[in-house]
Order: sequence, then C-alpha cells, then structure tokens
Amino acid sequence: MSKRICLFAAMIAGVLCSPALAQQGGDPGGRISDMMGNIRQANRHAHSGFVIDYQCNSTCTMKLGAAHVCITTRAAFGFHAAHVRPDPRSAVDPDSTRTMASYYPPGILAWVIRNNALATTDFIYMDANTAHSLGIPWCPRNVGNW
Repeated sequence: MSKRICLFAAMIAGVLCSPALAQQGGDPGGRISDMMGNIRQANRHAHSGFVIDYQCNSTCTMKLGAAHVCITTRAAFGFHAAHVRPDPRSAVDPDSTRTMASYYPPGILAWVIRNNALATTDFIYMDANTAHSLGIPWCPRNVGNW
C-alpha cells in the first residue's frame, strides 16, 4: 500500500498507520534549520512521526523531542555541541547549541547536561535502553523493521 493511500486511510480511520512514520537509521545529522523544518512538518500531522532505528547522530537527536517518535532496540544516539560548519573541529556555536537542546525532552536534556554532551564537538553516545529509561517510547513491533 502506498504511503499516500495508507496516510489517507489512517486519517479516515483515525488510527496510526506505520508507513506514515518516517523510518530513521544511520542518520549523521545535518543543518539545524533543516531538522527544525522536518520536525515542524511532522508535528503538524497527527499521523506523522519518526521511527528511530540504528545510529542517530547530531541534529538527528532533535527528533527525540518530536510529537510522535519511537525507538527500536537498535537505536543509538550521538550528541555533541553545534559547531560552525563546515569544519567539525571548529569552535562551539552556543546559540545553535541552545537551539538544538531546546528540542530535547526533559529527561534527555538532563542526561545530555549531566554528561557534558553539549560542551564538546566530540560525540557522547547514548544507547536505546538509556533513551527509553528517560521517557522515549519503544516502537510497537509492527512499526519499522521489527
């Protein structure tokens, strides 16, 4: 069933249709403004969201604060401070780092602060079990690659 048909059926039925969720995995991140747009678009639709499967680094971690997000046991997250592009070794960009952090739910943000993950441009990693213990829900087994 195509995503369009499935999304239409979900809207009519008022139930969540898994293909309407954006499958995520192996996402290295990117521009904060692009991710803000992706999250804003997903949050506008009751039947859209993110299935985070495998590695999710940098701005991809902002999806943890989306209205509809779930993770699989394979998910892992790499946090770091925002930096001036294109050189990842460049200085931390405090304003962009605050913007990125503003998307994290409270439990994730507390972990990120406690682990100084936004104080360096080096990655600080979190596994799926930790993310789940901080309030990020597991995906139902019929969503994503499960």
